[in-house]
Amino acid sequence: MKIGINCLKVNPNYQGGVNTYVHGLIQGLIKTSPNDQIVLFVHKRNRRIFNQYCSSQRVSIVEMAYRNAIHTRLLNRIIVLLFSYRVFRVYNRYKFGNIAQSISKSCDVIYSPSATNFPYYYSIPSVVSLHDLLHLNYPSHFTFTNRKFRGVTYRLTVETAHLIQASSVYIKNDILANYKKIQPEDIEVISEGVDLEYFKFNNYQSNKNNIQLPEKYLLYPAQAWKHKNHINLFMALRILKDEYNINIPLILTGALTQNSAQAIIQFIEKNHDLEITHLGLVEKDYLKHLYKQATYLILPTYHESSSLPIYEAMACGTPIIAANIPAISEMSEVFEINLFDPTNPE
Repeated sequence: MKIGINCLKVNPNYQGGVNTYVHGLIQGLIKTSPNDQIVLFVHKRNRRIFNQYCSSQRVSIVEMAYRNAIHTRLLNRIIVLLFSYRVFRVYNRYKFGNIAQSISKSCDVIYSPSATNFPYYYSIPSVVSLHDLLHLNYPSHFTFTNRKFRGVTYRLTVETAHLIQASSVYIKNDILANYKKIQPEDIEVISEGVDLEYFKFNNYQSNKNNIQLPEKYLLYPAQAWKHKNHINLFMALRILKDEYNINIPLILTGALTQNSAQAIIQFIEKNHDLEITHLGLVEKDYLKHLYKQATYLILPTYHESSSLPIYEAMACGTPIIAANIPAISEMSEVFEINLFDPTNPE
């Protein structure tokens, strides 16, 4: 079988859950599906991050003539804002239908790991990972335009995908509650995973970050999204310092470019007496080193579909403190996780 993976929406400059998930998926298929061919559909600007798979005889890379340029994104949003859902469907079939058909001729099934089934109109079975419905659960975290755009593209995704993969029972139920035409058998719950062999050993040699890590510290690897709840974690550390004279070092990683970045930066700058260190984006081996050295992984997030950091910490043997939210509570039935209320810093 030829398994296609649609990588057209993968941002080569982003480091986070979706990109980690995509690379883990490709590596997993190479290891576990010896009789299948894997076809990666990429574009000119992100091909470089997939060239590492060229050495496998079972992987082929197809560069598509797709440009997600600023004017294309702007036109998409104008159509969403000014016209009907039907017009958006017709436009996408006209504009990107050739890409869908080209992909359909090159593989037997196509999998889209980036939350939408773009370019939607395949003539072969399509599977999509619908990671979360944040725009519905936390609409205030999105601009009106982005909320509207996600609403339209997610609706078109659930209408055109043959199968939806959810990372947890919680997300499956959330999808069923919000999209009434979907049947339970249209959604398959498949949890994420990690390469246990990779996380077994701490082989990090150099310290490019030139950071002297504390002997004991909490680790929180997360992008600066509002739902990651950095500020409540900071407030908890503030309370421990002020009321109990306990100063617990916290190491943060992840890009500071999302909608909570400014609040995070301001808090750290105003609270120099707290031992909070933000390392920004770090390389994969160094992140593994941080897991191995950490006293605890802490996850104060108040929304997740699942959690790759929990799987990674477990693979490293690092204890976990995490928010008592549905997806993580579900994981705690399998893993030993210390749960807490993420809405209350105390």
